[in-house]
Amino acid sequence: MKPLHFITGCALIAIGIVIGALISRLPPASVAPVTDASRNVADAQVTPAAAQPIAPPPPQMHYIEYRYFSDTLTEETAAGQPRKLWRAGPHLARIEKPVNDEGTLYSITVSNAPDSWQWTAPDGEVSHRLDPGPTYNVILPVFQDLHPDVRHQLQFGEEAAFFDRYNAVAADDTRLEGQDVSVRVLERGDYRLTLYSGVGSGLPVQLSLKKGEGMIHVRYLQYEPGLAFDPRLFEAAAESQPTDAQAPVG
Repeated sequence: MKPLHFITGCALIAIGIVIGALISRLPPASVAPVTDASRNVADAQVTPAAAQPIAPPPPQMHYIEYRYFSDTLTEETAAGQPRKLWRAGPHLARIEKPVNDEGTLYSITVSNAPDSWQWTAPDGEVSHRLDPGPTYNVILPVFQDLHPDVRHQLQFGEEAAFFDRYNAVAADDTRLEGQDVSVRVLERGDYRLTLYSGVGSGLPVQLSLKKGEGMIHVRYLQYEPGLAFDPRLFEAAAESQPTDAQAPVG
C-alpha cells in the first residue's frame, strides 16, 4: 500500500496540469496602448488642484455718534450738534454733520480710498477728490488743534489704543453722564488729554482736551465697535440723503 502523502502529491500535480491547460485556451487579455492622452488623464488624477486664493473677510465697522462742547460751544450751533461717523479698516469712512444751526442741511463725506466724495444734503452738488497716495489711509482725528504727529494718531475708533501707546496715567474712577467711568490722563507739553471710559465696557464716554487756558470735550453719544460691514455706506453719492439719525445703517 502506497503512503498517503505520495497519493496526495500525485493528485495535486494532476490538478495543476488541468488548470494550466484551461488557462492556455483563454484569449489573451487586451492591453490599452499608452498614449499621450492616457498619460494626461493619469497626471490629472494624481496632480493636486492649484490652491485658490482666499478672499480676505470684510472689515468690521465702528459706528460713533458724538458731539463737541465747551463753555462757548453749545448744541444751539451747528458745530455743537451731534455728528455721525462710520469707519471700516484703514481705507473706508463716512461722516455726516450738520452745516446750519437749524439742522436742515448736512455735510456728508464718504472716503473709499483713494477716492472721496463730499456733498451737502439734501440737494448739494457732489465734489470728488483723489488721494495722491502712497498709503491711502483715512485719517479721522478727534482734535484738530494738536501737533500733526499727535493729531494723526488720536483718531476716532482708536482712542483707547492711543492712551495705551503713550502709557497714560490712571486716575480715580468717577461718575459721568450717570455712569461709572474709569479715567486716564496724558500730559504732553502745553496740553492735557483725559479719556473717560465706561467701567465694564471700556468704551469711550468722553474725551477732553485742555490746551493752555482753553478746554474742549467730545461726548460720545453712541459707540458701537464690531458691527457687520455695510458696503452701501461707502459708495459714491448715489443717494444724497443722510442716514437715519437714530441708528446706524445695516
